[in-house]
Amino acid sequence: MRKLVPILGCVLASMESAAQTDEPWQPFVLSRVAPTLEPAQVAVEVGGGYNGLPQGKTARLDDAYQGSSWLNGSVGLFKGVELSGTVGVSQVPARGWGLADGRAEVRFKLFERPFGLPLNIGVSAGYPRDWQQQNAAEAALLLSSEVGRLRFVANVRAAHYFHANRDSLDVFATAGAAVRLFNWLQGGVEYLGEELEGVGGTEIDAGRGGRHFVGPSSTVLLPGSKLRLNMTGGPLFTPLGSSLLVRGSVGYVF
Repeated sequence: MRKLVPILGCVLASMESAAQTDEPWQPFVLSRVAPTLEPAQVAVEVGGGYNGLPQGKTARLDDAYQGSSWLNGSVGLFKGVELSGTVGVSQVPARGWGLADGRAEVRFKLFERPFGLPLNIGVSAGYPRDWQQQNAAEAALLLSSEVGRLRFVANVRAAHYFHANRDSLDVFATAGAAVRLFNWLQGGVEYLGEELEGVGGTEIDAGRGGRHFVGPSSTVLLPGSKLRLNMTGGPLFTPLGSSLLVRGSVGYVF
């Protein structure tokens, strides 16, 4: 038994050392991790995606265009407080490619390893504006965890649009699990659930059942740099059909 103590100590130290290596900023495509940027630290992300759902066969607003891209900038304001802004350029109906949506968001890191648990907890408050120039208030719970080479993340978001003929509350959830295969490569799987209020009841924007995506994801880090590449792709399911969803982004921390 005494011989097991130093062995266990070495194992825990190894896991802790692996968890303390420099982590890429936002190592998942669809979810945000709870830790925030350091004060005065700045990060930029450029991304793009393809939504293969046929137009006219689903009511969700974002399905009105198949191609999309975005530019995101984030800055650490104070310890545990991060401000983020996003502008989207997509195939807007009847206008082609153009300004589609925007978002301003403030993220707060609440707890880091509470009670010694490998868990980070954060929250955010946001103000999105869609391509129809309709506005909403949004709040989110952000959870993330690292255990050795394993990473886990989960986000739950709720948005209320201040316009008629919209759902009183839109509910979104994302989750991801990944393993650090090498210092420069992470592989895993991600899930996206949108309009989840429609799973068991009436849904205006997308119909009963909501909208679901699951697929493999990867993160590649450029050795010796703070540049990272995220990519995910897989099947997308709605009550009216299924197709392919692909999203990827490039991020850099200054």
